[in-house]
Amino acid sequence: MFVDIIENINKYASLIPYLDGVNKFLLNNNLSSIDPGNYSIKDESAYLIIQKYITNPETEKKWESHRKYIDIQLVLTGFEYIGYCPSEIMKLKEDYNELKDVSFYNEIEEKASRLYIPADTFAVFFPGEAHKPGCHLSEPSSVKKAVFKILNQ
Repeated sequence: MFVDIIENINKYASLIPYLDGVNKFLLNNNLSSIDPGNYSIKDESAYLIIQKYITNPETEKKWESHRKYIDIQLVLTGFEYIGYCPSEIMKLKEDYNELKDVSFYNEIEEKASRLYIPADTFAVFFPGEAHKPGCHLSEPSSVKKAVFKILNQ
């Protein structure tokens, strides 16, 4: 897991497969003008989810992790907090759903970190890293976010 500003995304090319394709997509598209939905970037290897929502209290959000895909979560407008915790120390709440590539976990707040993600900042979560996106600590925020899903090879 790491967090950085979007201008620095090229630094991570050696860590993330197909990051060059994501960079090309970022350069050739205005993400702020894309409607919410799912978009293919490269067959099953990379796709994009555009989301718009109001953040919720942490207690209303779920811990999740993935096995197949790396998440690059880029906040376009607004801000949110994302919880982070290694999934190895969490208790499984729902078995892994292979179709949706997601496992859900019970709360382990005392071991978790909170990441503040403002606009033009991204967080990367590798398979097995539990995260809880879309949170606020006090006041809700209206968020538009791009989530790049990259097949971990």
